Amino acid sequence: MCATPYLWLLRCCTFMLGFALIFWSGLTNVSPTQAGGIVGNGTPQSCTSQALANAMSGGGLVTFNCGAAPAIIIITTPGGLTVGGGESVIIDGANKITLSGANNTRIFYVFSAGNFLGNLTLQNITLSNGTVGGSEIGGCILNDGGVLNLYNTIVEKCYSGLDGGAIVNNTAGRATLTSSTIRYNSANRTCGGICDFGQYLILTDTLVYSNTAITLDVGGVGSAGVVTITNSRIFSNTANLDGGGLYNNVRMVIQNSTLLGNRSLNGVGGSIYSDGVLELSSATLANSRGDCGNTIHNAASGSATVIGSVFAQNRTTFGPCSGFGGAIYSEGTLNVANSSFDDNDGINGGGGIFAKGPTTIADSTFARNSATYGGALDVVAPGAVTVDRVTFMNNYSDHGGGVGMSGGTLTMTNVTFSGNSGGFGGGIWLSPVGAATVTLRHVTLEGNSAFQGGGIWKNGGTINLKNTIVSHSSNGNCNGTVTSLGYNLSSDNSCAAYFNQPSDWNSTDPLLLPLANNGGATQTHMLFPPSQAIDNGQCIGGITTDQRGVARLAGLACEIGAVEYVPGADTGYLFLPLIMR
Repeated sequence: MCATPYLWLLRCCTFMLGFALIFWSGLTNVSPTQAGGIVGNGTPQSCTSQALANAMSGGGLVTFNCGAAPAIIIITTPGGLTVGGGESVIIDGANKITLSGANNTRIFYVFSAGNFLGNLTLQNITLSNGTVGGSEIGGCILNDGGVLNLYNTIVEKCYSGLDGGAIVNNTAGRATLTSSTIRYNSANRTCGGICDFGQYLILTDTLVYSNTAITLDVGGVGSAGVVTITNSRIFSNTANLDGGGLYNNVRMVIQNSTLLGNRSLNGVGGSIYSDGVLELSSATLANSRGDCGNTIHNAASGSATVIGSVFAQNRTTFGPCSGFGGAIYSEGTLNVANSSFDDNDGINGGGGIFAKGPTTIADSTFARNSATYGGALDVVAPGAVTVDRVTFMNNYSDHGGGVGMSGGTLTMTNVTFSGNSGGFGGGIWLSPVGAATVTLRHVTLEGNSAFQGGGIWKNGGTINLKNTIVSHSSNGNCNGTVTSLGYNLSSDNSCAAYFNQPSDWNSTDPLLLPLANNGGATQTHMLFPPSQAIDNGQCIGGITTDQRGVARLAGLACEIGAVEYVPGADTGYLFLPLIMR
């Protein structure tokens, strides 16, 4: 105790001053990264892995002060910097910061604890060279049940010895990528780019390219969850086996996106492998390579819907199923509408589509596709295929320039075959094996060619025709027994033995105008008066429009062929500007 009040006060004040100085000194020695979540003090040397970890501690916004030039921060934390249950961290690199794993460690690990989710948002930043070994997943990011958001972020040159070269979204995780890029990543096993085993994965305005699955499946993005891809580009990804670009196990929705140049080296589905629900709309799929579906392999358990999309210049390779499905190979349920298939090559079968399951195709065009069997469409048992308001033009095959049949059933209504060619059956070929059944209703086959059966070649199965035109085929409109259900017209006498109903016409020119845009979703051959196809058909219950969507009937009776002639409107001259276009 102090001897006098003065000494006591002096000693106490001195003690308090010393304590204050010590306390202040302690504050000034705290890393500056704790102040406002800022990493660095203006120099590159101050921006370290530990400084970033300190800034992330407790959550909040993290920014960088590493000097005027772009900076690279080497992450040294084994397994990556963590964002734990209940933490929420936003890291903004201002387009100047690269976080690198230096080919030694993962960069971020996000996890949940019960109902407390880790939440990591990365924006305006680059992640590179993250690496994990053979027993780990997620080369740059592992989101293990948390929430992951990427905005204007690049994830590149990362590697996993197992799955997910760039990112793994795992254990009910939620991941959203916007205006971001996933490139040059690889995985030894699956998912060179992203593996999604979580609750959902959303990609918007995002690029996924040049990623590689070295030994197994999924070059770009693979999912066992729900994936939505919008306004994105998936290109130049490679898988050793299935799904060069994308792999879908549950549900994948792709909208307004491009899949270009993806590869399956020794498997199926050059761009997409799907055994779940696949919904594709307003997409372009081009220049892919793979077996059993260059762009899409729709497995037996799959259900694929394709609307308003373009398939161009895809080519099968000889892999596990020897080259089928230049654009689409489908054993499951397939629905196609308002789409085009141009310049695809199926090598063995189905230049456009190889159909082995229930299939509907509507309001679509197949042009310049090729294969050994079925230049545009190849149907095999037990395929059950319905085709409505479709044009097959300038396709080629040794067996069925337009369509080849080796079993299964095919019903075609309001369909045009124009300028297709082949060895046998320029328009349609029926195999001697497989017991195929084909029904043509209001179909026009014009100007097709082959060495035998320029229009139709049948050496097996059954083909029934009603209200159908077969005209101007090289080497005969009909070769083989066809069955007339009445109201058919042939420009030569090659069908005379079969077009034997009182309502049939043989050796009669239908007077068709050149293939042109006459309205509707597809090109057609307009009838020109006084064609005998006008008012000499029979209306069929349930067929209320022609290929263009024009109402049947428009005159005294329904027309023969795919187009209903409208007196006073469909003169041929009315549509001259469209033809010139």
